[in-house]
Amino acid sequence: MLMAIAATLFSINTFAQTCDFTINNGGATGGDTEYFLQLDAAGNIAAVTPGPGPLNITTVATGTIVEVLHLVYDSTDPPTNVPPAVGDDPAAIVGCTNDHLSSRVILECLCVEDALTITYTPGGGDMQMYYLVDPATGAILDANTTGDFGTDEIAGDYFVQSISYDSTNPPTTLPATGGNISDFSADGCYNPDFLSSAYCGQKIVCCPDCAAATAADLMQRTCDDNDPCTINDMETIVTCSDPVEICVPCAGEAVGPPIPSLTCPPTELNICSGDPYNCMFSDQNPNTAAQTEASPIIGGPDAGVVGADGIINPSALTQGTYTFTLTYESPTGCIADPVTCTFSVAASSAQGANAGSLNGN
Repeated sequence: MLMAIAATLFSINTFAQTCDFTINNGGATGGDTEYFLQLDAAGNIAAVTPGPGPLNITTVATGTIVEVLHLVYDSTDPPTNVPPAVGDDPAAIVGCTNDHLSSRVILECLCVEDALTITYTPGGGDMQMYYLVDPATGAILDANTTGDFGTDEIAGDYFVQSISYDSTNPPTTLPATGGNISDFSADGCYNPDFLSSAYCGQKIVCCPDCAAATAADLMQRTCDDNDPCTINDMETIVTCSDPVEICVPCAGEAVGPPIPSLTCPPTELNICSGDPYNCMFSDQNPNTAAQTEASPIIGGPDAGVVGADGIINPSALTQGTYTFTLTYESPTGCIADPVTCTFSVAASSAQGANAGSLNGN
């Protein structure tokens, strides 16, 4: 049974990672019951679809091969082990059927840079020829005896059909490059599945992974590295990837945290001196100082004892011990570890004069 295969290119994303195929029976059935049998890697039935189609096999990953058999039989004289079921061995279907084990289609999803090559030995003779065919027209694009058609093909769908014939009894007319696969006399000694079986390779423009990507395949984009102490966060991705493949993780330029610095007063300040004390607040990080020094963050249990300018006025305080902290924030959310200052304020200890007494003796 000749099966016409329409293979639809992946049309959602120009840079696809999967292929979609549609299979229909384009010839006489030879019976009133038919099935498409999709096989698993072990050669058992993975899916069963009643004919005549369409059978849609979608999201086939690149580098993946799917094999489909076409089973046809007469329901009044059915073979054994029908209707077929998932998990069955198709070879166990025995009786009056088409040659379903030879009536097969092999589907493969390829990137345009991949080699289109098959190895298939159908039997039937000592001479073998592979034909690269345009499935839309049947035109023969190339032919050879190896099945290796290289990497020259552009994105699109391709059939490869193989004939094996007896050199002592060849078909009168064999197809040739530039002609059509239908240019065939169908006589002589050759494999009967020549036109009923085909390899269908679908070539798509693939999106490379990080390891294979060139500079032209990559782009930088803004991101958030969840570190408040960085700016200009960027990550490098494969431009065409969907979902996005990140090649260089998100990272920013480290500018923070600030580095707060102060000069704490001597252990004890004189409450009566009247002289203010300058704690010399500063941010020692040159990347953040311009943004932070005008806005110090003063904390601790006695934050009010010092002004934003770093000045302590002892005369405004009572005797005791005081503690405050200094920190800065830049960029937003990036707060430095605070530095702590503890000092005491005491009263003056100045002594009064004693004039004594003057004796007249």
